[in-house]
Amino acid sequence: MFIVQASNIHTGGGALLLNHLIDGLNQLKIEALIFVDSRFNLVAQSNSLIKFVSVRPTLLSRLAVEWKLKSYSNQNNDFLFFGNLPPLFLRNEKSTLFFQNLIMLKSAQSYHFSFKSKIKQWIEKKWLQFKISNVQTVVVQSELVKKLFQLEFNHAVVVVLPFFNDFEVTKHLDLKIKKEFDFIYVASADPHKNHLNLLKAWLRLKEEGFIFTLLLTLETLPDEEWALLNKINLEFTSIKLIKSSTRAELFELYQKSNALVYPSLIESYGLPLIEADRLKLPIVASDLAYVYEFVQPAVTFDPNDVESIAQSLKQYMNGEKSATVQNRKTPINTAAEFIAKIRSRAI
Repeated sequence: MFIVQASNIHTGGGALLLNHLIDGLNQLKIEALIFVDSRFNLVAQSNSLIKFVSVRPTLLSRLAVEWKLKSYSNQNNDFLFFGNLPPLFLRNEKSTLFFQNLIMLKSAQSYHFSFKSKIKQWIEKKWLQFKISNVQTVVVQSELVKKLFQLEFNHAVVVVLPFFNDFEVTKHLDLKIKKEFDFIYVASADPHKNHLNLLKAWLRLKEEGFIFTLLLTLETLPDEEWALLNKINLEFTSIKLIKSSTRAELFELYQKSNALVYPSLIESYGLPLIEADRLKLPIVASDLAYVYEFVQPAVTFDPNDVESIAQSLKQYMNGEKSATVQNRKTPINTAAEFIAKIRSRAI
């Protein structure tokens, strides 16, 4: 049996990849037991071989799941811990940790998260630190994450094995969709997504007489960013907030835009970069290592420098490209290939 512990995932890129994983299990017709957060929205197709256990998002419920997993340890099962945390009580030679949250590492920059989020992050960092030896292999999605992870856990066996469902995106490719925006930024409102510097750059461009349109896939922003947005939109609405409710709607929003702008300060994967690439959107992004792992940006900038962001946006709109562009390095697996490699230990 293939057992997946994903009870702390219900939104964002993690939820998207979990649905891809379930699609892969369905395709391979593997018997599976999956512990999922009760808030998780199952989009993937399933079958009778896959059993789901819904877990309430409380500390006691998740601890109960960790204890229950121990009862499966003496059977011939493969374990995948999908939510960045190794098992608390189970130690098994067929256990794999899928890690994708760089903020959990000590080397990660400090960001302005809420007090509650900081407490949660502190607990998870300690959990990772003291229980990493409970898994045989750690799977990550990029060479950057592997390097940073091994700096902290130098005895861990870390393998780069990204996966993604290309067809889910490319089947929505429609070159006839009318363009409405110059740029789109697909991201949450978390501090490391760097909306603040992006909006400061937009304000600077406006003050210089450059009016570019931008779509943010959000419903709201923190107070400082919201004040900047209102200042930018005072005379002309150049920035719109539109939250898509489905993946199909999101892909349509991508294609209503001429380019993806991506100022994020840190990413373990950067799914919007891959999605934009598959939908044939040019990319204007941070000049950081995570970008070059999977895509070839048209123009890059220093995400910590407002002037650099503004100049790069003007450079792109003027039809210029960066002088130095790195090629994509890391191949991406399908979910089925990802599962097969984990089960065969061919990683």
